Formats: sequence, structure tokens, C-alpha cells
Amino acid sequence: MEMSISQRSLLTVFLLTALSVAFLMTSNYSVFAADCGSYVSGCIRQNAGKPDAKAKCSAAGQSCAQTGTFIGPFTGQTWQVRKCGAYNRNQAC
Repeated sequence: MEMSISQRSLLTVFLLTALSVAFLMTSNYSVFAADCGSYVSGCIRQNAGKPDAKAKCSAAGQSCAQTGTFIGPFTGQTWQVRKCGAYNRNQAC
């Protein structure tokens, strides 16, 4: 069965959108993270196949808790942690 041009266009748009979302979710976890623990989890997920990923990401998380900045142990990229106060802890900050 051959697809029409409009069907192929729709499929292309859908696949590009899905790939874009997947890329953002896996490569830019800082968009979703609100605290050091979230960065550590994302770091471990992204670097699961690398040696000592869990230990290195956890150490970066401990440093983050002290400084307020998460530094990716494999990339060196930095992310500022958003601090949530007592009054808005149940809301996105």
C-alpha cells in the first residue's frame, strides 16, 4: 500500500516532533530538574554505560548541595539549582 503525499508529510512531522522531544528529554535534563537530586538522577541515566557513572554523578550531587551548582562529571557543563522556599515547595519553582 502506497502512502499519499499528505500521509507522508504527516508521518514526517510526527516523527520529527517525537525525535525532538526525545532528544530534549535525554540531552537537556536541566530543563526538568529543580534540585541537585534531579540532576544526579539525570546524570546517572545519561551516563549509565560509563565506568563509575553512579559514583561520579553522586559526588557531583554532593558538591551541588554545597555550592548550588551541578557540574556534570563527564561533560563539565554547569547548571544552577533553583531554590524553592518553604512557601512554594509544592509548586514548580
